[in-house]
Amino acid sequence: MRMQIAIAATLSLALSIGIEAAPGEPAPVGVFTEYIAVAHAEVPELLRQYAEEDDGALLRERLGVLIENGHARIVESSYLVTTSGQRAKLESIREWIYPTEFDPPELPQDLTGPIAPGTDIITETNPTAYEMRPVGHSVEVDPVIQEEKGLIALNFAPEIVSFLGNNEEFGEDESQTVQPVFYSMKAQAAFVVAGGVPELFGVYAPANSFDHGGVGERVLGFVTATILLPKSVAEEDEEKQSLARILGVPEGQPEPKPADEDEEESDESGGQVTLLTEYIEVDASTAHSLVSKLEHLIDATALRRGLDEPIKAGSARLLESSVLLTRLGQRAKTESILEYIYPTEFDPAEMPQAMKGPIDGKVRFMTSCGATAFEMRPTGITVEADPSRAKGQRSVTLNIASETVRMADMLTHGKDAAEAKQPLFETLKFHSAVSVPANATVLLAMHGLESARAGKAAREPEQAAVKDKRVLVFVTNRVREPGAGPGKK
Repeated sequence: MRMQIAIAATLSLALSIGIEAAPGEPAPVGVFTEYIAVAHAEVPELLRQYAEEDDGALLRERLGVLIENGHARIVESSYLVTTSGQRAKLESIREWIYPTEFDPPELPQDLTGPIAPGTDIITETNPTAYEMRPVGHSVEVDPVIQEEKGLIALNFAPEIVSFLGNNEEFGEDESQTVQPVFYSMKAQAAFVVAGGVPELFGVYAPANSFDHGGVGERVLGFVTATILLPKSVAEEDEEKQSLARILGVPEGQPEPKPADEDEEESDESGGQVTLLTEYIEVDASTAHSLVSKLEHLIDATALRRGLDEPIKAGSARLLESSVLLTRLGQRAKTESILEYIYPTEFDPAEMPQAMKGPIDGKVRFMTSCGATAFEMRPTGITVEADPSRAKGQRSVTLNIASETVRMADMLTHGKDAAEAKQPLFETLKFHSAVSVPANATVLLAMHGLESARAGKAAREPEQAAVKDKRVLVFVTNRVREPGAGPGKK
């Protein structure tokens, strides 16, 4: 945490000496959101100390000590990069489909015996209409840099929604209906923060506190907005000297140039760009460490290369990768989609209107509920981008929207002949507009999965200890000049 305070000082110095984006290029901002659960008994003293301080940096540092000692835990976290003045949104959710309308049980209108014992002559309550509730974490941000002060005005709307289980208290026997119980923690606010310094935006009572008279935990929400800068001249010189030593170039000779560095700047008139988007799953602790290594820099090329070995070793997983080629200034889209068709409307189970005995209990009279309408959900990965680069600019302005969807589970509603199943889709998506260094890799988003997957743990207690994971989204851009490569004959 002291590192973050030092970063804030570094940012102020950087702004004062001119280490900033080139003229006309708005600076990107990284927004890191985290929710930390701590014992309710600890909260009053923590907040008393916070009330005497100018920001949330020392409070976050104290919580860091509690986390290390096992007395606090990170519930959820996310990271999203956008440009100053541009609204962006990130979602890490499961699409929880549940019934909202039901047909009541039915009996035959004309029934005469005799009827064998145990014969089923009444239908169950039938779900007939459904709605979807996004379960998981989402955050919408709109940062504006106040350059003269090194501050960031932040419009901020985070939310966590959790599935707690089913309420079965409505009706009895065949008339019983089941409804899900959701719990949400959300905020919508506008405030100003110092770059790189954590700030407390809310304190929440988790769902389990309502069952214990307020005793238990409280969840503290923090946000850290950091101005992301290109490398300084000193950092670039250090990299060049390091590269010269690695390649064995004697002093006084021309410095080696990275293979991916352009001979000259391209512009929109003839250049085009290749975008590589990668989703990489790592442990939450590893993800937080990697984000902190970025400090105030936008370029994550070295960080991404450092994940190659963990991926090979199996401690990290490459979930998705996608390549998109387009001209600068042109919108393009790529999709790798499995079209998953699922039912959305059902006809209820039915009994004959007239039944005359003798009726044998071994004979099935009741029909099952039948699907009557369907929808298609694209599952897979979609990337849509509109890259641009004005002549003379060192960076690429990237409007990008990326989404991965997978069918994670199947939910069952109703029972016996009235049973209907609905898919549970897991979605990771974000959209942003950001200026990124040309020919570099940037970390644009980090998705949290714990709150979205808590629903499965709630339904299956043996899976309650879901291992905490994060998904990092890297985007690599490569500006190209058609016909300038070695492949031209």
